[in-house]
Amino acid sequence: MNRGLIFILGLLLFSSLVAVASTYGAVSEEEARNRFTSLGCTSCHRPGGVARSWDEIISNLRSWGRQYQDIDEAVSNEVIYLGNIRFNSFDELMAQMQRNVGASDSDMAMLKEFFQAVFRGEVADTPVADDGGQGGMGIPMNMDTTSIVLAVVVIVIVVVAIAYIRTSSSK
Repeated sequence: MNRGLIFILGLLLFSSLVAVASTYGAVSEEEARNRFTSLGCTSCHRPGGVARSWDEIISNLRSWGRQYQDIDEAVSNEVIYLGNIRFNSFDELMAQMQRNVGASDSDMAMLKEFFQAVFRGEVADTPVADDGGQGGMGIPMNMDTTSIVLAVVVIVIVVVAIAYIRTSSSK
């Protein structure tokens, strides 16, 4: 095997590892929503409930992320609990929510991390298509950006490797 091909294959492996490492530990919206539901948060946070639904929470966090410098400022200005109680910080709000449902620290840490990522704009909006979440041709609409970038990088590297092999074998 010539050195150029080894270099290209090494580059492919390296880029794959970088992409996988960048997504390691990241919580998906589906995981966070399932945790939110399993903890019982939807007893209040549901359409027609006494508190904002999941979709409204996510929409608000996205909007606040464009409007406010930090999540504490957004919470202190935007969140009103039970009609008249305001929170000074995101942590204070989440501590109250934890007490309401009796969630573990690790469960709340996961939700806090996810909500903060949404606020910072690090979680892609995942619209649900009319075809059951399939974007036509069977492609899930909730593929994250990193997966798409990784797929493009792999395709480019494979095309370059094939072109390299063809040019080096014709010499």
